[in-house]
Amino acid sequence: MSALLAISTGTTAAAVGRPFWDLAAALEGAAATGFPSLEFVLQAEWTERPPLSPTSADLARVVRPGRAEIRERVLAAVVRTPITGVHANRDLGALWAAGERACALDELAFAVELARASGARWVIVHAWDPNAGVVDVDEVAAFLSAGTPTGSPAPILAVENVPSRDEGRRPEDLLRDILDACPGAGLTLDLNWASLYGNLDRLLAVGRERLLNVHVQGRIEGSRLVPRHGELDLEMAVRRLGREGFPGPYAVELVAPRGSGDFATAHRWLAGILDGRREGSTAGVGR
Repeated sequence: MSALLAISTGTTAAAVGRPFWDLAAALEGAAATGFPSLEFVLQAEWTERPPLSPTSADLARVVRPGRAEIRERVLAAVVRTPITGVHANRDLGALWAAGERACALDELAFAVELARASGARWVIVHAWDPNAGVVDVDEVAAFLSAGTPTGSPAPILAVENVPSRDEGRRPEDLLRDILDACPGAGLTLDLNWASLYGNLDRLLAVGRERLLNVHVQGRIEGSRLVPRHGELDLEMAVRRLGREGFPGPYAVELVAPRGSGDFATAHRWLAGILDGRREGSTAGVGR
């Protein structure tokens, strides 16, 4: 199999029956899924500041690991399973937009340091506030510029196509403007958000040359993954990217997994697509 598969640790604790915020369980569960690599997620719930984004966690019960523990456990995990990328705290763009610049940069710096130490090639960033009615591209560019790692080798900042409520721009136009303003940044393409807006074609037109990795975010339905939002045929989307020469990694972000069986199903489904065993779907790619 030439394409690279990965599993996001965002929900892998469910594979061993634990809540998603349990660091040790997330890494144990990721190892048990059978995926050959992983994308490590720094949960917003691990900071002393309550998350700005919605959370299903009972924050009174969350055990918050310190950075030394996170680093120690991640470096132990990478001995067994390579890490393709580190997903920074999902609230960074919202923190920066709220004026919490020092906090946003500190969180991003830790993600960069962890990526560098673990050999991860990029840091995935939610670079803007998804609830802002207007996104200031210059401010986003200032944030990414201030947080861009120096030295060599250095991980690349990969901007994810997270939702936007910017009233003046379509989501793909916002992404284009940010990538134009940040020539050193790459793109993380999340197929669920592409499904939400029906804009996969337009996203690829904007960011195909900057594409670093793909998030295959969805829930198990029968023997396949379906997106949380919209009607994009995830299998056809992955096949299309493969035909267009993108080798991966394709990182599964499994939504509301019911246990280890859902991860096994996701692995079989994606591996089957990428090594050509599965028959093509008859449904079209949502646009």
